[in-house]
Amino acid sequence: MRRSRFSKPMLETAHERLASYGDRVELVQSDLSVAGWSADLRSPYDAVVSAIAIHNLRDPAVIRSIYEEIASLIGPGGGFFNLDYCFMAAPAMSNLYAELMGRRSSSSSPASTKAEPASLVNQFRWLGEIGFDEVDCIWKEERRAMLCGLRH
Repeated sequence: MRRSRFSKPMLETAHERLASYGDRVELVQSDLSVAGWSADLRSPYDAVVSAIAIHNLRDPAVIRSIYEEIASLIGPGGGFFNLDYCFMAAPAMSNLYAELMGRRSSSSSPASTKAEPASLVNQFRWLGEIGFDEVDCIWKEERRAMLCGLRH
């Protein structure tokens, strides 16, 4: 398992902040780039939460496979909450955004050159196809969005 130099301090902070929840919270450090990363987890879970992590894998097929593993961990009535960056659906929008922000176009990133980028629209569709009963974006600002998938 690959471990980031940021993981230990982040997990320590999470342990401190969530200590009052006792055994109701399980913090897990996994290498999402390795298929089967969820095999040893004690599911089902009421919620799986990710923040500014999954987009780093860049490959839309890998992102979708991570969502599939997450869906398998969530029990009835549970949800997946993912605060992350999303690629824009259309290259023209991505280029316009980059120009307005004075930045390099996000359409030059590896994921957005794929046939099916990890755009908000595609991620909604993937979550629905994977088996989430309700999918929504509960917050969005520029390229950051909070996606939510719920299971009945």
